[in-house]
Amino acid sequence: MEDCMRELEGKDSAIQQKNLTRRGIKDLLKDRSCLTFVRPVVDETKLTKIEELNYQELRPEFRQSVKEFLTLVNSQLKPKMVNGKGISGKMFIELAQSYV
Repeated sequence: MEDCMRELEGKDSAIQQKNLTRRGIKDLLKDRSCLTFVRPVVDETKLTKIEELNYQELRPEFRQSVKEFLTLVNSQLKPKMVNGKGISGKMFIELAQSYV
């Protein structure tokens, strides 16, 4: 991932625009990591209907990657705060509805 974010050499406008985009991404995503996932199933026909499969039907390697991803995300999540107080999902929905 870091290799993809490395700025390109050159002065033409297309390169400068790409570098500007790269800098923007790096500025916004200071804490970043990259995970790879194997295909959830080997069978192409099952892949086209993956939403119909049970979780246990997915490849063990894929399920392990999902577990690692969720652990990473959950360890870095910060609770939504309003006026210095954490809010639950239900409270957030009620707040959104009151604005709408």
